[in-house]
Amino acid sequence: MSDYTLNSITISDFEEEEREAVARLYENSYRATFTWFNEEQLGRISFDSDTEGEFILVAKSGEEIVGFASLWVPGHFIHHLYVDAARQHQGIGKALLHKSLQKLSGKATLKCLVKNRPAVDFYLRNEGFRSQVGDSEDGEYILFEWKETPISG
Repeated sequence: MSDYTLNSITISDFEEEEREAVARLYENSYRATFTWFNEEQLGRISFDSDTEGEFILVAKSGEEIVGFASLWVPGHFIHHLYVDAARQHQGIGKALLHKSLQKLSGKATLKCLVKNRPAVDFYLRNEGFRSQVGDSEDGEYILFEWKETPISG
């Protein structure tokens, strides 16, 4: 297991006993973020199936799980990156992004829905560049790309 520490936040590889807490954070964050989704779209939330086969990093403050990222390593793709709403703007997302880029050898892509303005702004602030725009069943998205690990510790 490799750990990364930022102030009182530790980022480490996912452990099976964390599944319930990470799944709860995922569902809560998803519902808080995608406020324009209808109940059918929200009903598709499933941490287990949405992260199946992915490498997961977990951010903790003490024993409390405050964020996570799930990565499709073979495709250098950051699939999910969420931070508990009460813990945002504390550097946790940046630390998760940095650790994700390290795990993916500095090269990564990530899709972000255009309507998710806070996330779009976050990725732009953290040196992601827009490589293309597209449409999905959930709406218009931006494909962000990183070609090297740009974020310092």
